[in-house]
Amino acid sequence: MSSWRRVMTKACALLIAFGLLLSLTACGGGGGEEGGEVTPGAGTAAPSGEPVEITMWHMEVASNLNAIQELVRRYNNSQSEVKVKLAFQGNAEEQMAKLLASLSGGDLPAIVYLNEENAQRLIDSGAVTPVQEFIDRENYDLSDLAPKVVQYYTVGEKLWSMPFASNVPLLYYNKATFREVGLDPEKPPKDTEELRQVSEKMVKRDAHGNLIRTGLSISITAWHLSTALQEHGDLYVNEDNGRAGRATEVLFSGPTGQAFFQWWRDMVKQDLALNVGLDPTAADTYLAVGAGRVGMAIR
Repeated sequence: MSSWRRVMTKACALLIAFGLLLSLTACGGGGGEEGGEVTPGAGTAAPSGEPVEITMWHMEVASNLNAIQELVRRYNNSQSEVKVKLAFQGNAEEQMAKLLASLSGGDLPAIVYLNEENAQRLIDSGAVTPVQEFIDRENYDLSDLAPKVVQYYTVGEKLWSMPFASNVPLLYYNKATFREVGLDPEKPPKDTEELRQVSEKMVKRDAHGNLIRTGLSISITAWHLSTALQEHGDLYVNEDNGRAGRATEVLFSGPTGQAFFQWWRDMVKQDLALNVGLDPTAADTYLAVGAGRVGMAIR
């Protein structure tokens, strides 16, 4: 398998996963004075000389899980004041649902690692502490972070969430399939039109005319549309994608959006792409390649 970094985007680090530091008002005994604020998941004060343990919810599996576990291990070994405990909460949708349910009265983490589309929803909940407060308190230097990433989560001149990892759209393809249909595996498609042309060559049917392999597997997600819009400098919603004010109107139905929807529809209707439906974990998208049902996958 090989991967290619540009499909319909310049792979700018705008679509990122993020961590929000949660801070809720205490609802009764424990955790400080009545009416005071506590940090969920931080537990009670540790005896002198012992580290405070905080919980971080996450949604990672496989190699990403290995990476985040290594980061936590390195952090925990680097100092003796705070120890981070990871807690897996399912996929992105499951974790967000559990978090929202817990806001009404349940165990909450000190830190939660979520997808980018949840930022405004959590800000509106009033349950989160902007990371800007910690940055100002510690004079933390953000110069090593991409300015656009920092800007993406800055609302009302406050950075609400700390950028943690960047999601970059990739095209995965099977080199063996490329060679089988006479294509150079070192020259993957560069745009949607070339994706169509390559997919046409990969279509295979059985003796009865049934489709047994096509070119591309794609899932139903706003991510692909948003990256296409970004590539062309178009907006998803008004008010500068909600950065200049509260969004009140969608804008993705303009020329770029219509062209993307038409391409997506035509690819599926003409048996050039396999629609795997809602696929939050990307498992079906990747398995379609592994099973030989498609030669390429966008994720």
